[in-house]
Amino acid sequence: MWWLILAAISIYIGFLDVFYRKIPNNLCLSIFLICLTINNVSDVDSSFKLIFIVFIFGFYFFILGVVSAGDIKLLCVFLIAIDSQYYVLTFMLIATIGGALGLIEVLRIKYIAKVATENKSSFPYGVPICIGCLFSVAMSMNLI
Repeated sequence: MWWLILAAISIYIGFLDVFYRKIPNNLCLSIFLICLTINNVSDVDSSFKLIFIVFIFGFYFFILGVVSAGDIKLLCVFLIAIDSQYYVLTFMLIATIGGALGLIEVLRIKYIAKVATENKSSFPYGVPICIGCLFSVAMSMNLI
């Protein structure tokens, strides 16, 4: 049940990220509370250490303009519900899905749109984060 609620919120976040390039704080807070509820991670200490490391690196990449702050918040709150054995899988899924969608976006801009505006030249990375993290949360909950 909780996973379905996470999936519904994630679909909405994906929609907002694609069309408005925004991930609202109230939706991240909702995912945070749900992830705390379903947290079945046995090693909470290492989980929060990784979240802290992701937050620090994400903040650095945000300062450099590589990633948006909403993407980092979203990833950090999802990591609460993911078992540590699935961290590498999670990051690989996010990178693979993000790379594929990024390639599609580049081809779309180059061959279909022909013009990339300032606002739409960014990539909505919330979509791969949601997909990769939902899959890993499902595995952590033994749904898959």
